[in-house]
Amino acid sequence: MRGIFLALALLGGASSAAAAMTAEFYEKMMRDPQQKEIAKAYVSGVAGAYQSINVDIVVHNKGTPLYCPPDGLTLNNQNYIDILESRLSEIVEMKAGKPFMKGYIALIEPELLRGLQKMFPCK
Repeated sequence: MRGIFLALALLGGASSAAAAMTAEFYEKMMRDPQQKEIAKAYVSGVAGAYQSINVDIVVHNKGTPLYCPPDGLTLNNQNYIDILESRLSEIVEMKAGKPFMKGYIALIEPELLRGLQKMFPCK
């Protein structure tokens, strides 16, 4: 019984640790030909979640969407990767010369959302 509890505790810790990807880890994966497609698939999943949330907000009249791409624009995975990588470059620039950001660890999930909000702000 104690072994089962320990296994569940370890699995719970592993799942929460795997719930977010740091920008550093993402960039490492994108440089590795064997890991690059996994990183792209992860970005696709995150982007799909944001898109689903947006649809739910609009369809059910729940308020302002997370981001507002123009009507008729269909984003593909490369668009999401470009937006994310642009946002990550901005963070590198923001950290330069700003000691208060020295310890900032960028996670790709919120940074993708911030990039989408910057690219497609809701009016």
